[in-house]
This record gives sequence, structure tokens and C-alpha cells, in this order.
Amino acid sequence: WGVKFPGEEGLVLYVWVDAPIGYISSTEEWAQRTGGDWEYFWRGPGYIIHFIGGDIIYHHCIFWPAMLKGAGYSLPYAVVASGMVKVEGRVFSKSRGYVIWVEDDYLNEGLDPDALRYYVVSYTGHVRDLDFSWRTYAEKVNHELVATLGNFLYRALLFAKRNYGVIPEGEVEGDVKAVVEEAIMEIRHGLDEYEFKRVVDAVLTIASYGNRYLQEGEPWRRIKTDPEAAKLIVHNALWLAKAIAVLMEPIMPFKALELWRQLGYGERENVPLDEALSPLEVGLKLGVPKPLFEKIPEEKVEELSERIARRVREAGG
Repeated sequence: WGVKFPGEEGLVLYVWVDAPIGYISSTEEWAQRTGGDWEYFWRGPGYIIHFIGGDIIYHHCIFWPAMLKGAGYSLPYAVVASGMVKVEGRVFSKSRGYVIWVEDDYLNEGLDPDALRYYVVSYTGHVRDLDFSWRTYAEKVNHELVATLGNFLYRALLFAKRNYGVIPEGEVEGDVKAVVEEAIMEIRHGLDEYEFKRVVDAVLTIASYGNRYLQEGEPWRRIKTDPEAAKLIVHNALWLAKAIAVLMEPIMPFKALELWRQLGYGERENVPLDEALSPLEVGLKLGVPKPLFEKIPEEKVEELSERIARRVREAGG
């Protein structure tokens, strides 16, 4: 089946011939809105990278490059294929009830879009299937975002705000700097290889280190006996928090923006990766500290899990 091809008897076209052309036309529409140059990507030195599902590799690696080459357009630099998305162990299916509606089941429930991005990215690699369940989602949010990442940031910012009100003076210690340098290297390698899980893993590694750094340094005790040592610890903790604000932005942009506000920097977006290593603005007034992430209660997990089960029952799946 297909659309007859003009001038070629017995030849027909189907969707995977005409649909990818929309990639070019959508880029052209973007250029018209923004003043950009669409030909830079499709006829120039720009990089074209396709992110697709693993079930359409054939079309994007054979049909589409042949069409581009024949028409004199640039070929894709890379085609990144992902695994399938499942719900509770079953492949997504609207007709059988195995489906999560982002607006109805997630956003309208007051759940955090950045937490969903984190979950999807941290759970998957190139070809591994993503098996979504509300329980594993809640475990990742509660254990990693709330108890590790959010805990470190809130502890550091709350102590600094209560005792100094501004970013205190200090020098970044060598071991602290090395943790961020290693994270940046890991993130660069991850981005180059399209392994975005390595980005969130690196951010979580910094937060885990930050929690240990605060626990071992005990600034709440040292501030009474050695104020300068306490100030140094807090300066380094806030420096780690700033590094996290830079490095988490590609995956959790809203939380990164909120963290910049709490650090006193105001609205900051599209911050270069290397700025994670830049010094703090000493004396900058800190914002109001508050937890970045909220724990997902057990009753919410049960409610949303039952919603899926009810859909499956109603669909006869």
C-alpha cells in the first residue's frame, strides 16, 4: 500500500518517505520565527542528531539518508535509538489501558516535571527499555532527589542563611574542586556518547559528596569553637551547590533556576558548563532556602497505581 510515485509504474510511497521531510520543514518554520538559518543545519556544517525509538532504526538509517544524499542535503551526524517504554512491565497501549497521560496523571496531580525528567533519564541508557511504575518513580524521587540531592542543598543553604545571610568568604579546597572537575569530565563524556544518565549520576555524586562533607565538617559545631573553619566549610558547600545549579540545568531546568534564586544570583539560564568551576560571588545576599523536591507519599503511589489497574480492567487488558 502507498501513494503512487509519478512516472514510475508499480512504485508507491508510504509514510516513512514523506514524514521525515517534516524535520526539514519544521526547522525552516523555526528559522522563520527566530531569524535563524535552517540551511546551516541541512545544507551546511551544522550537526543533525536524530533521537528515535528503536523500532524505526531501519527507516532513519537507510531510507532517510538515501533521500538526503540524493537531494544534496546534509546527512545526520548521529542517530540515537532508545528502547521501548513500558508501564508496569507491559508495552504502552492506549487500547489496553497501559498508559500514563502526562497532563492528567502527572501534572494535574501536582507532580514535578523536573522529577519526571530525572526519572526517565536516570533509569535508561541507549537501548534499555524504560519500565515505568509509580513505585519505582517514588523510590527514585524520595531516595535520590529528596534524601540526597535536595537534602544537601537545603542543609547548606539553610545553615548559610541563618548564620551569615550572604555567601561567606573562603577558598575552594582541592578535594572539593576535584569532585566537580571529575563530574564535568563525566558529563562531557556522557553528552558526547548521548548517555544522559551519566549527567544525573554525576550531579548525584556531587550531592552525596556534599552531604558527607557537611557531616564530617560539622559547621554547626565549629561555628562555636572555630568560626573561620566553619565559614570555610560553608563557602565550599555553597560552591558545590552552585556547581550543581550549572550541571543539573539540562535535565532539571526549573529546579536549577530555583537553586540560582536561593543562592542569590536571580534568574540564570543556559549557563556554560565550565562556570561550575568559577568562584562564588562573596557577599552576595542569599535567597530564601526551601526544599527543592517533595517526597511522594505512599498513598499517592497507591492511588496512581490503582488508576492504571482500573484502566486495564475497563479495557479488558
